[in-house]
Amino acid sequence: MSEIITTETEKKTRSVAGRLPREFMSRFGALIGLLLLCSVLSVLSDNFLTVDNLMNVARQSTVNALLAIGMLLPILTAGIDCRSAPCSRSRS
Repeated sequence: MSEIITTETEKKTRSVAGRLPREFMSRFGALIGLLLLCSVLSVLSDNFLTVDNLMNVARQSTVNALLAIGMLLPILTAGIDCRSAPCSRSRS
């Protein structure tokens, strides 16, 4: 009986140990990759982590953030309107 319990316990331990890195990477893999990319680019370039560059990135992402918030509000209030997506396209 103890052999069966040990075997089942070992199987559970192995399956959990095999799952943990996969779950960790699926949750935090993009963040780890972003931090790694930022650290490499900051070492390779003197202009990467400057105030001017960070303000430029913030200025460029403001439009996307406002569109995302504007589309989030109808979703949260359960008034999902699919017609709002074509309005976000830029006109050329």
